[in-house]
Amino acid sequence: MLDCEILPGLNESDDLPHYQTKCQVILSEDEADFRIQQQYYLKKGMKIILVYNNYYPESNKLEGNISRFLDLNGRDSDLYTLLRDAERQADVLIFAPLPPEKGSATEAVLDRIRKAARV
Repeated sequence: MLDCEILPGLNESDDLPHYQTKCQVILSEDEADFRIQQQYYLKKGMKIILVYNNYYPESNKLEGNISRFLDLNGRDSDLYTLLRDAERQADVLIFAPLPPEKGSATEAVLDRIRKAARV
């Protein structure tokens, strides 16, 4: 069994839970970093899930990886489903490059992804 677990927490207003995971969550800085992260964790024999998004769609995926698509304009529950899946299927969750947060319509989802990565 993989060492992953979703931990409930409270947001600043203490009214709704947000989730963090014990799986390692990596936010790629750019395309080169995304590829380097994949290669690094595969060489270590770790199970990884690649998370593509509408800003960075799936391309050049290395063999043997599980991939998911996260609609950054979608519901928050899509992110939480993705985190729960990672708990059961992976050691590491690697996010493809994300759009800049400032002024983005997806700012809330990006903030939750960064919290999951503890950035």
